[in-house]
Amino acid sequence: MAHRLLPIICAAFLVPTARAADPAPKFSVERIKAAVEYLSSDRLQGRGPGTRGEELTTEYLADELK
Repeated sequence: MAHRLLPIICAAFLVPTARAADPAPKFSVERIKAAVEYLSSDRLQGRGPGTRGEELTTEYLADELK
């Protein structure tokens, strides 16, 4: 009996949701280049644990992910 339900269960996961209609994110070469330049800058002190550079890096990444 369970094997007959498998196609129905699988189909339930294939139903488009509202999130599927969201437009794909747009990538910008300039934005990626700017992020890499900032994250590799001397200001971040190598992003080492316990440094001000680590704090700046985590703040930057948290803001970008919002």
